[in-house]
This record gives sequence, structure tokens and C-alpha cells, in this order.
Amino acid sequence: MRIPITTIIGAVDTLKENKNSLSKSNENELLTEIQNAGLRLNDQVENLLNMSRLESGAVELHKDWTDMTELI
Repeated sequence: MRIPITTIIGAVDTLKENKNSLSKSNENELLTEIQNAGLRLNDQVENLLNMSRLESGAVELHKDWTDMTELI
């Protein structure tokens, strides 16, 4: 979780400190990095929450026969 957070903080700091000297291309690249890191962080938090639900028993598996062609 630290990598996406570090990426977000670093990119925001760069944008704030170099606001007037960054080219539009560099600014867009940093904004894209912030967006990607935010999405990665969201995925990691979602995975942690799902693991927590599984471990607490809040989610139960319902085993049933399934046609393999439907899975594919």
C-alpha cells in the first residue's frame, strides 16, 4: 500500500512545487500517475476488505455443481 501512496504524494508535491515550470505534457503525466496509483490503492484496499470479510465469516461459499461451458 505504501507504493501507491508514495507515488500520489510525490506527484502532488511535484505539481505543487513546480506548478509554473512544468510543461503540459509533464503535468498530464503526473496526473495520470496519480490516477493510476489511486486505482491501485483502491484495488489493494478492496482486496484487504474482501479478505477481512472472508476471515470473519461474513461471506460464505455456496458450493454447487456448475456447467464448465458457463464458466468459460
